[in-house]
Amino acid sequence: MTKSEITYVVSQCTGIPCTVASQVIDVFIDALTDAIASGGAVKVNGLGVFEAVKKAPRVGRNVRTGEQVQIPATVRVNFRPSAKLDKKMGTCNGLKQD
Repeated sequence: MTKSEITYVVSQCTGIPCTVASQVIDVFIDALTDAIASGGAVKVNGLGVFEAVKKAPRVGRNVRTGEQVQIPATVRVNFRPSAKLDKKMGTCNGLKQD
């Protein structure tokens, strides 16, 4: 599902124009990214938790040469789905997932 498809669904479900729905989604995305970038966690009930996670530097290996390569520390975004989403995904299309 793309951002424009989400905008259309929000517009249809709420009765607001697509331009307003698009602005609402833009504000939501901006707030979400700002909170995560500042090191906070964002919990969206029914969806899950987005949070910034620091990854320590480590030594990797170049698969072609076998040479060791230093991989620098990074900050990544981690997502943990809510129990509601986990339950829904476990019965996706009526099929029970392993």
